[in-house]
Amino acid sequence: MDQGLQPHHEPAERHSNPSDKPEPIRTPDSTPTLPPVSNPPMLRQIRRDLSRAAPLTLVLGAAIGAGLTRSLIEPLRQGITFALETTTLGAVEIFAPVVVNLIWISCCIPEQVALAGQSAPATGTHRLGLRVISAMAEALLLLPYFVVSVLLASVLASPRPDLGEQLPLLLGALTPAGVASAVGRTALFAATSACLCHLIGRSGRHHPADLPILISTAIVNCSLAVILLEVVGRAMLSPSFIGRP
Repeated sequence: MDQGLQPHHEPAERHSNPSDKPEPIRTPDSTPTLPPVSNPPMLRQIRRDLSRAAPLTLVLGAAIGAGLTRSLIEPLRQGITFALETTTLGAVEIFAPVVVNLIWISCCIPEQVALAGQSAPATGTHRLGLRVISAMAEALLLLPYFVVSVLLASVLASPRPDLGEQLPLLLGALTPAGVASAVGRTALFAATSACLCHLIGRSGRHHPADLPILISTAIVNCSLAVILLEVVGRAMLSPSFIGRP
């Protein structure tokens, strides 16, 4: 037997631990980015704000419609047609823009102020534009809730609650100029409120403890701004501009 031959020993296999896996390489392109919790996307924010404000809009619209109709028919001894037409004109052309925006302010301003205070300084202008657009969209979406609630409540509050007979009278009292004026004023009031809310919320970015005071300040200032714009508009603008002949 050849003594020069040595037995060949296979190197022992290295048993690796299944748990010891190399970390995956993450590149900036493959890193998932999630939206921050405090700044939800616009559509989700609009749905959430509408779920807060729509019930109150329906309730106030029904109360205003039924109250105006009953007060015109019973104490003032006016006819049903006159009462329904007056209620429709007053609700759509006078009450709707102001009431809808006051409801939006009371239901949505607290969260808007908190979001404005949490946004970074570099995204302030971008966030302001998005919030103005979302506020206008929310107010305009609340407007049909209010108008439909007023119309239905006024018909049901009349002595002859017949939708088939009285609904054409209500719709006939509306004019394109009046509807356009209500839509424009609603959007203008909402944009103004969103701007004021953003400015007030940004002032408390470094003082989170002042958030309740900022919310109450924003609600009061935005409400006064809406009422002031309505009063100034009716006092200075021509009747045809606000929808009246």
